[in-house]
Amino acid sequence: MDRRELLLGGFASAVAAGAVAQGGGTGVPQAAGPQAGQAALEWDYDVLLQGGRVLDPANDLDAVRDIGIRGGKIVAVGRKLSPKRARRVLSVSGKLVLPGLVDIHVHGFGYFGSLGLEEHAFMNGTTTVVDAGGGGWKTFDGLEQALRPRPRGRFGFPGGLGDAGGGFGGPPGGGTRPGSLEAPRTPGGSGGVGGNRTGGGTPGAPGNAGPRGPGDRTGGGAGGAGGPGGGGGFDPARQGAFQSPRLRTYAFLNIVGEGMVGGRAENNMADMDAEKAAACVAAHPDLLIGIKTAHFGGPTGEQGWTAVDRAVKAGQLCGKPVMVDFQPRPDRPYPELLLKRMRPHDIHTHVFAQHFPVLDESGKVQSYMWEARRRGIIFDVGHGGGSFWFRVAAPAIQQGFYPDSISTDMHKTSIMIPQSTMPMVMSKLLNLGMPMREVVLRSTVHPARQISHPELGTLSVGADADVSVFELEEGDFGFVDSGHAGMRGKKRLRCHLTLRNGLVAFDLNGLSWKDWRQAGQYRDLDQYGQERRRGFRRPAGTPNPMP
Repeated sequence: MDRRELLLGGFASAVAAGAVAQGGGTGVPQAAGPQAGQAALEWDYDVLLQGGRVLDPANDLDAVRDIGIRGGKIVAVGRKLSPKRARRVLSVSGKLVLPGLVDIHVHGFGYFGSLGLEEHAFMNGTTTVVDAGGGGWKTFDGLEQALRPRPRGRFGFPGGLGDAGGGFGGPPGGGTRPGSLEAPRTPGGSGGVGGNRTGGGTPGAPGNAGPRGPGDRTGGGAGGAGGPGGGGGFDPARQGAFQSPRLRTYAFLNIVGEGMVGGRAENNMADMDAEKAAACVAAHPDLLIGIKTAHFGGPTGEQGWTAVDRAVKAGQLCGKPVMVDFQPRPDRPYPELLLKRMRPHDIHTHVFAQHFPVLDESGKVQSYMWEARRRGIIFDVGHGGGSFWFRVAAPAIQQGFYPDSISTDMHKTSIMIPQSTMPMVMSKLLNLGMPMREVVLRSTVHPARQISHPELGTLSVGADADVSVFELEEGDFGFVDSGHAGMRGKKRLRCHLTLRNGLVAFDLNGLSWKDWRQAGQYRDLDQYGQERRRGFRRPAGTPNPMP
């Protein structure tokens, strides 16, 4: 088995926790529930998803099963797991239960069409996304803040509601982030003594400086100290009553130092520094998973390959894949890109765009496409607003040339008329003839392995409880490609429920919430029907911020 087969083939789980439970029991020992203050040995499962069709290609599973979740992990997958030991039972009978989808081409920073990723991903069953080249090594700090913002209070209450000494009372410290390639900044001030309530919100007047608070900038903590009246501090240990799921985010770093900020910058060959880009990726492996090149016009001749060649060099230096967005020209032909310039396991996105000669004049898939696939080139959909055409995709799929991964190229334009969300792109491919299992495989297992995170995209016991629940609707539906041509189809996927680490992130029909007639004098219930803010103290005379 070659490296490409190891990457894309097979279904052995990468999670060390073992095999899928197939029996009728709980599959887990009696253990304490995860909620603070609960008695030990109370729950086997925080959530039990009951009776759905579980389609998990990583474990070669397509059958009706129950899924038990505890402590943010999948702890059992089996037939008729006992609901008596579940804190919350959600019936998903008749629904399709999938691993959380993995979308390796989105835009949440830098690009003019960038959008809020969390708001769009969860409602479409996606729990992991990869920003495709919005930031470069010069703009890494902004990229990181956009994709992984620092924690803040859930409600943004005004200063004064936190306990004395609220740690996020002032602006962030300066200093140089470890591993940053920027020139050193002036060291930041000391952070305040952390309060123990999740207040966040507008800072109050700073008090006396306390010891350096939390934060990851050298020479500075989370900002100047807040005395009594400062913004409430963030205490993860007490976040349980306020916790909400967060999207898992990664990024390809643009070979252009400034990132994806427009034509002039993206064609500046002097700003394509392979060594600095590779060093930035190597310094931040928790966020950066590879290099991206895109939108390069460039001069004619050999210099027309500058962006690709320097991106590939950066990928070689940091040992990561390169995602290539490319415009063929007579002096830089498409076959040369696939067979000579790109490396095995590099990713060619927008494969079904009209400007790629995927098909010959008779409509057959070009021989060099099959050769590139054998060579190990990965072909990604990257639907977007201008990169998916039925007249290219349909013949290729009918001839068995499936994409290796399904991604959206989701941005402000593409989510509208072409509707490049994961469910819609998957539905288009279903109606073009791809089997359901192949569509799910290329939306979960394959992209997870392409970004070197094989622990994702699976419902294996021990995996993070990232789960998406879909309905496969049957009827007469319409779909649109990037050229605004239509297609009728009889199948459509619609997301009903998304769980991230076992927490409900999206719920189309209120499946996970307690009926209001049994909820009493509720104010804000969690997914277990409990008051979310139990124990919250609001000072007398303070107006309610949430009427």
